[in-house]
Amino acid sequence: MFRATGKGVYWTILVVLFGLAQLWVKIGYSLYSYPEQVSLFYITRDGVLLFFTLAITMSVTMDFWFDDTKSKEGSLWKATAFAFYPIIIMGFVIASFSIVSFSDAPDNEELVNALSTGSVVLTLLYAVVGKAYLFHRARHLYGGLR
Repeated sequence: MFRATGKGVYWTILVVLFGLAQLWVKIGYSLYSYPEQVSLFYITRDGVLLFFTLAITMSVTMDFWFDDTKSKEGSLWKATAFAFYPIIIMGFVIASFSIVSFSDAPDNEELVNALSTGSVVLTLLYAVVGKAYLFHRARHLYGGLR
């Protein structure tokens, strides 16, 4: 399981590194051009981070559900984790983006930051644990991923 967890972490790091290239460029440009305005709210208000977290969550979920062997074997807890955890993350993403899109009040900045941070942390946890489980099951079921 240790090897599978390492592969889950490695997969997550690569996805964050390359999948968020637009965000890294925006952060770099903002820090160079006007560093005093850079904040979590400024960086995440356009939704790039939120929809990225949703895409990663759905990717791990679909990996589980589209593999008939892995999704049929297992307990109710695993099926529930791969069904409801994405719904929780999606709720955070929708709530945060709705607040940013439909309100102009800067009073919601703390709430949006909390929802964004929550969705990112939940997604990273879900990606590492979910991919580690999928890699572990693939190794035992198919003898692959050495």
